[in-house]
Amino acid sequence: MVNQSAYFITGSDELQVKQRAKKLCEQLSPQNEWALEILDGWVDSADATLTILGKTLEALQTSSLLGDKKLVWLKNATFLSDLPFNRSEAVQEAVETLIELLEKGEKGILPGALFLLSAPKPDKRRTAFKQLEKLCRTEVFDLPTTGQKRNWENQAAHFVETLFKNWSKRIDPRAIDAMVQLCGLDHRLLQQEAEKVYLYSAQESQITLDDVEQMISPSSEESLWAWCDAVVENRFDRAIVLLRQLQFQEENPMGLLVNLAHHIRLVVQCRILLDKKWLMPSSGYTVKWRPEAETIFTRNAEGKLPTPFRIARVANQAGKQPLSHWLHNLETIFYAYFHFFEGGTEPYQKLELLLLQLDLTSVPNELA
Repeated sequence: MVNQSAYFITGSDELQVKQRAKKLCEQLSPQNEWALEILDGWVDSADATLTILGKTLEALQTSSLLGDKKLVWLKNATFLSDLPFNRSEAVQEAVETLIELLEKGEKGILPGALFLLSAPKPDKRRTAFKQLEKLCRTEVFDLPTTGQKRNWENQAAHFVETLFKNWSKRIDPRAIDAMVQLCGLDHRLLQQEAEKVYLYSAQESQITLDDVEQMISPSSEESLWAWCDAVVENRFDRAIVLLRQLQFQEENPMGLLVNLAHHIRLVVQCRILLDKKWLMPSSGYTVKWRPEAETIFTRNAEGKLPTPFRIARVANQAGKQPLSHWLHNLETIFYAYFHFFEGGTEPYQKLELLLLQLDLTSVPNELA
């Protein structure tokens, strides 16, 4: 049976967990400020975990100084995370004691008391998590899985745009795209990086693509996509910087070449579809296409098309140059691929030479 006095806010999306828990705390808090007790559960040892759980148990069974109503908020709790010290027998016993107290309902925690537990990034395999999920009024905020990424990218772009709008800043759509690609699926990371960009450009009214690239360091996976974008957008200096970052991260140079080939192949496909009027980029970060277009797009090993967000981005890139330009670039990459294993030059030097060749063969945008 669900304990109506216990609330459990959790999930892998740390930012949403924190925001929802804070909002719920404001809604549930008694008017008397002395009736709110907040405990920080972010700890890094078994002893500290036992201490915070002990304080929580005590708070749930101790009357408020003024009045009967009381809210106990254990925030940022780590006792459900997959950490070595959480597997100790003492910690597991303390967690079980908390669960038993909540199971007793009004016979356990103090009558009139409410308990709010917020625990980001839990280990959902643990028995304690499953028990709390069933026992409390639970809300779960998870980052999207790969299969959910299609809709998330548009939501993330809107999230970034709204952040800067609230700060009275305009932001270049290309800068929004870059932030989504560089930061990945984490709302908390998006907000942290957006704050860095905002402070960096404090005197400017608009956030530019250069502001984002100056302030955000992409992770390994996002570096690869950012590198491909820089190559096809003819930003040679940026492409070289990202290539050397990928080299530092010890990425496979052949893998980089193959991914670049895949990216430009999608650019070619988008350009063909744009010319046929089978692909119609829409406002924002969406794109529409006729059913016939799906016979042109290359599918992945699982038979899935690229996400609409990615197609919209690549279609924008494809529209900047004529089809002949992209076909020539694709031919140059295939030529580099066939000569990649020849001796005499280090693989990353070959990639830098390829970037120079692609840069020198660019044509003015007005020819598109």
